[in-house]
Amino acid sequence: MAIRARVESREPSDIPAVLQDNKNAIAFYRVLKPHFVVPGSTLEYTKITQIRARNIAVASDTAVAFDDIFRRHWKVRFWEDFDVIKQVMNDIDDYLYDEVQDRRGI
Repeated sequence: MAIRARVESREPSDIPAVLQDNKNAIAFYRVLKPHFVVPGSTLEYTKITQIRARNIAVASDTAVAFDDIFRRHWKVRFWEDFDVIKQVMNDIDDYLYDEVQDRRGI
């Protein structure tokens, strides 16, 4: 019964609390999460759990940042303005390199 209620209300159970009220960020998170998984490793379980928790936090922060980037550039006929789309792509690219790779080490 609980599963049916969750499906009917579309409440995501695997989504971090910080994203709960942001449907766009949830969509970004679901796309990003598989790219932040911990590959098979010989590390001990505790270490893998810590890395996984950190990566989930980074994925949720990245989803919120992507949503913010889109909101900053959003306008009427957004998808028809290739200059704005290129700016969004550049901002996302900068975020991935500057924040995710350089500062967070992923």
